[in-house]
Amino acid sequence: MKKLFAVLVAAFVVTCFFGCNKIPTTDISYDVSGQIFSSDGVLAGVKVFVNGEEACLTADDGSFSLSDVKHGSSLSFEKEGYVFPTSVVTSAGRSLAVFGIKLFVPKVTVLGAKGGTTTLEEGTVPNSYRLTATPAEDYVFTKWLLDGEFFSSDPSFEITLTADAEFTACFEKVVFDVSIETEYPSAVSGAGKYRKGETARLTSADTAEAEFAGWFKGDELLSLEHELLLEITSDLTLDARFLKRLTFESFSISGTVLTWSAPTAERIDVFINDNFALSTTENSVDLSDVLETSGTYVIKAVAYADGYGRAEKEISFVFKLPVSAPYNLGADFEGGVFLSFQRINSATDYKIFVDGRMILLSEHAELADFSDDCVRFRIDDFLTVGKRTEIYVVAAGGENRADSKPSDSIFVVLAGELNPPQVNLNGTVVSWTKLEEHSYFLTVNGVAIPLDGESTVDLAPYLAESGRYEVVLTVSAENYKSAATTVYITK
Repeated sequence: MKKLFAVLVAAFVVTCFFGCNKIPTTDISYDVSGQIFSSDGVLAGVKVFVNGEEACLTADDGSFSLSDVKHGSSLSFEKEGYVFPTSVVTSAGRSLAVFGIKLFVPKVTVLGAKGGTTTLEEGTVPNSYRLTATPAEDYVFTKWLLDGEFFSSDPSFEITLTADAEFTACFEKVVFDVSIETEYPSAVSGAGKYRKGETARLTSADTAEAEFAGWFKGDELLSLEHELLLEITSDLTLDARFLKRLTFESFSISGTVLTWSAPTAERIDVFINDNFALSTTENSVDLSDVLETSGTYVIKAVAYADGYGRAEKEISFVFKLPVSAPYNLGADFEGGVFLSFQRINSATDYKIFVDGRMILLSEHAELADFSDDCVRFRIDDFLTVGKRTEIYVVAAGGENRADSKPSDSIFVVLAGELNPPQVNLNGTVVSWTKLEEHSYFLTVNGVAIPLDGESTVDLAPYLAESGRYEVVLTVSAENYKSAATTVYITK
C-alpha cells in the first residue's frame, strides 16, 4: 500500500540569489519573515531573519518575485493549486520572493457499484476524502481495494491522498450454508453454500445396508422422495434419515402353511390379496383359518423392526377349501382290530396313516364298512404285533376341495400270542427255561410261590400233606397275551 504522508512546505518572503543567498546589509534596517504552513494550510511557525545574516533558502514553484513594495504594506496572493499566507507584510522596499504551498488535487476513482452503491465526499482537511460503500438488498460489503490490493474491510473511511488513487468496493451476494446430517454421507449430495434465492437440489440414494426414509427439518418430514428442491433464504440444516434393511432369507408356502425366515424382524404382517389378515411374531402361520373360499390368492408378508426399514415378500398360490376333518376316531378289538371314525359326506376318499405309512381306503375297500355316519376299517394286516402304533385319518377332498386336517391320533397295540413255557418236573423240583424280557408267575393249588429271578424251585416245603398238587407256571410279556403250563405232583 502506498504511504500517504503530509508534506510541509515553507513559504518564505526573501530576497533571492542563486545558491546560498546573502541578505545585503544597508543603512536601512528591515526584517525578512518566512511563514511555514503544513499541507492542510495551518500555520506551523514563523522564522525571522535579521539583516546582515546569511541563509540558504529553497525556492518553490509557487514563488512570486515583486519589487518596489512599500514598507509596511500588506499583500495577498492567489494562484490555482497553491495555498499562500493570507497576507504578507513587507518591512522594506526591496525585491520580495513569496513562496506558497502547492496543493495536490488527487484523481479519485471509485469502482464496485455492482451489488451496492458508493459515495465520495470531501474530507475535513485538504486532500482528504470520505468513501462509503452501501450494499444493495441481498448483498453484503466485503472489502475495499486500493489500486487492486486489499485496503480496508470497513465500509466507510476517510483518507488524505498524495497521489491519484483507484478504489474498488467489493460486494457479494448473501450466501447461506446448507448442511446435511446423516449416518450415510456417501449416499447424499447437495450440501454447500448457496446465494439467497438460489434453488438447492438435494439428492439421496439407497445403499446395500439401508434404504432412504425421508428428508427432515428437525422432526418435520419435508419429503419422502429421493430428490428435494428448496429455495434457499437462510442457513439450513436437514436430516437425511435412513433405515437399515430387513431381509427375508427364505419364504415359501406348503399347503396352507406359510413359512419364512427373517432373523432381524420383530413383527410380520400378512396380507391376502392386499387386505390385512394377521400379525405374528412367529416364523410360520397356517392360513386355513383365514381363507374362506377356494381360489387363487396373492400372499404378501411385510417384516418390521425398530430402527429398520420394511421388507416385503410375495407369493401366489391356489387354495382349495379343505373338507372337514374326521373325528370320533377309535378302535375295537372284537374279531380283529377295527378302526372307526366319522363319515364325511364331502370326502372322496380317506387316507389312513399308520406310523406315517399312508393307506388309501379306496384301495382296500374290502376291509371297509360304511354306515350313514360312520366308517369301520379292519386294520390288523397293517399292524406289527406287540408294537404301539400311532394312527390318524385325513379326509381326501378330490379335485375341488383340499384334504382335511388330520384327525386326532390314537395309539393301538396288537397283542401277540406267547408260547406256553416248557416245564421240567423232577420229584418236587420244578424248572424251566427263562426268556429275556419275560415275566414268570408260579402257583401251587392257586397259592403263589415267590420267585426271586430263579428258574428252578424245590416245592417240597410247600407240599405239607400227602395228596395231588396242581402246579401252574404262567409267562407274560409287554404287548403279548400271557400263556401257562400246568403239571401235577403227587405226594
